[in-house]
Amino acid sequence: MNWALIGLDGKAHGYVQATVNLTSKEAWIAYFVFSASRQQGYASEALRRLLPALRDAYGIAKFNAEIDTRNVASIRLVESLGFVFTRHVKNADEFKGSISDEYHYSLPLSPGEIHIESDRLSIKPFSASDADATFSCITLSLTRFMAWEPPPDRESFDRIWQAWLPAIAEGTDFVFAVRQRDSGVFLGLAGLHQVKDASAELGIWIREDRHREGLGREAVGLVARWASGEQNIERFTYPVAEENYPSRRIAESLGGVVVEQRETPKYKSVIYQIPRQLQREGKKRA
Repeated sequence: MNWALIGLDGKAHGYVQATVNLTSKEAWIAYFVFSASRQQGYASEALRRLLPALRDAYGIAKFNAEIDTRNVASIRLVESLGFVFTRHVKNADEFKGSISDEYHYSLPLSPGEIHIESDRLSIKPFSASDADATFSCITLSLTRFMAWEPPPDRESFDRIWQAWLPAIAEGTDFVFAVRQRDSGVFLGLAGLHQVKDASAELGIWIREDRHREGLGREAVGLVARWASGEQNIERFTYPVAEENYPSRRIAESLGGVVVEQRETPKYKSVIYQIPRQLQREGKKRA
């Protein structure tokens, strides 16, 4: 897709381009400003308007830019927009008769822009505002089939959730707060770990007084579909205690099959492999 940069005076100042991959929910952006119009903010203004529009129209989860290493102005522009350097590609292209290197940049969704919804549930990355409700729902009986034990006090829990935030911001591990959509009542946490691997790990717990409502199954399905479509996850692992039959049924309802058995200090566990989930249910907003 191509757009011309037309000023209020009706004159053309350059153009911007976007190549959209609807499967991976990624877009590659490029731009060119005519020499007489450079250093006047045209490219910056155009991209600040274009990126949100593409997210709204196509659900873009990540933007990419591939820039000649000599193009200092363009590098400064994407960095000012929050793009982060991902790699240096040597001999990437030929420009004006010479071989050029490229810097690759990407701009993933920020945690505050991720919102997964269904008719019943609202799922967002964990934030400090979720800490009180989360801590009050963690009990010894809840964690019977969890790999971890309840934190002994609120101070200990604060250290735990504060350690989650950097990985959430980097997009490598997510802990999601699951809430009831209409009332905002806290229901539990869903996990999506090792996001950069081909096989990310799913996890879930739901507060004890809301068991047997299908909330865990719905939350895991929503997160798996979001991750399949917007993080391009190929498959998932789902570790669960061998005797935790309700949780095992969640994995099996998503097509999961047992691929491994393990011994943990607390219980025997089985590892399910769940296939990519592409069928959308409910709503997703980003």
